[in-house]
Amino acid sequence: MPNGLKKVMITLLLLVSFTGALIGLQTTGNADQVKSNASLKVEPQTQNLKFQNKASNFFNFNLGGNDQLNQDIVVKVTNTSDKKAKFTTKINQATTSHKGEITYDGRGKLVKNIFDFKQLVTSKDNENKVTLNPGESRDLHFNVQTPTGATFSNFNGTILGGIYILEQPEAKATKHHKVKRTAYPVAIMINKGKSSPNLAMKHVKTDTRYNQNMVDAMVTNNHPDLIGKLDYKATVVKKGTNSVVAQASQSNGQIGPNNQFKLEVPWLTKRITPGAYTMRVKIKSTDPQLGSKGGTWFLEKDFTVSVLDALIVNAKVTHSIPWMLILGLVVILGLLGGLIYWLLQIRKRREGLEK
Repeated sequence: MPNGLKKVMITLLLLVSFTGALIGLQTTGNADQVKSNASLKVEPQTQNLKFQNKASNFFNFNLGGNDQLNQDIVVKVTNTSDKKAKFTTKINQATTSHKGEITYDGRGKLVKNIFDFKQLVTSKDNENKVTLNPGESRDLHFNVQTPTGATFSNFNGTILGGIYILEQPEAKATKHHKVKRTAYPVAIMINKGKSSPNLAMKHVKTDTRYNQNMVDAMVTNNHPDLIGKLDYKATVVKKGTNSVVAQASQSNGQIGPNNQFKLEVPWLTKRITPGAYTMRVKIKSTDPQLGSKGGTWFLEKDFTVSVLDALIVNAKVTHSIPWMLILGLVVILGLLGGLIYWLLQIRKRREGLEK
């Protein structure tokens, strides 16, 4: 294929992708809703467990250097309502939500994780779907067992996960109606030795949430440490200047072991302008495990907002699609299609003459 035709084909593919992205701008996502009036009483039975921290109301095991854990645990669930209650149980590793809170719903992602929590904690019951009559109680049985071998022997840090109990209401969700469900997480923490936190910024990208343009800074905790009492201060400036275009702060956050946390930074104006920018994040923690001075991290990363990125996020906020631009692209695509057809005809004629 001639070089000129190759260039035309590449341009055509890029324009088609661009048009497709614009047409799909109306897609939105919704988070699950959780109701506050609980119908279940969930009680972790933490008494008389080996290595259990007696001051904790959840499963919190503190191990020494050569200790191994193989412990059966029980969670008592009682239906306190006047109706039948249905719920499911799942075992999930802890992750960190965009609000800076530890969650056990299994939706987040892990960073450089060493141990699979679902291999350490297993259910001893035959099913994970339970129905309780009004006033009825049920004991849920699990086993927590640490791995053998050099990997765990040399491990220092925290493994954190939980039993995620989720109520299943009778009402069914529809396209226009979200069913509210109550979650009852039971934390399981295994502590062994000490590690040193290592916070970094993985990437920065533009997004739209709550009908507002955002810049998301993905903060990662690469080490197996649970860090609390975190204060974040983030600013976005035009690269090479101190001109602030986005800023946010958050107090008393958390980040789990080997977790990542999406710090959302709202753009100060309604529309994002294409260009080169710098994200700066200052993180300070007064968590007692970090000593009297706590810990402080300064993170910085450059990023670029392309014309296409700006068009996509701005259209989501304004709920409008640039139809004139799309019409212009359709015209361009038609011209390019005609040009390609013309070049192909010339090529056929040349091949015919050569024969």
